Amino acid sequence: MGARRYRDTPSLVLVIDTASLVAAHEERIELCRINSGFAQRHSKSPRGSDSFVRVADYPHPQRVAPVRADRPDVKELTVLGGVPDIVRHVRSVQRAVGGEVVEHLAV
Repeated sequence: MGARRYRDTPSLVLVIDTASLVAAHEERIELCRINSGFAQRHSKSPRGSDSFVRVADYPHPQRVAPVRADRPDVKELTVLGGVPDIVRHVRSVQRAVGGEVVEHLAV
């Protein structure tokens, strides 16, 4: 939402309960440690067919302290085939501009 091209365009943000999403669709979920869409020349992370990994195979690092919110181990989550029951997992709907929430539309 903060990318130069889109930061002034309103975005609709669905806040998802990831615990319920994973419980319902874990066998079709794949995780990625990088932002796979950021493919600028100065990006150092290689991208390819092995960028996304099944939840069970994802190499979660061992930690002695909780993960900091600004440094998550997982940057992307995808559900192969989509989520036909997404409404079950939506906790709120927001409108945001430039990464700032400007309106809460639904809970």
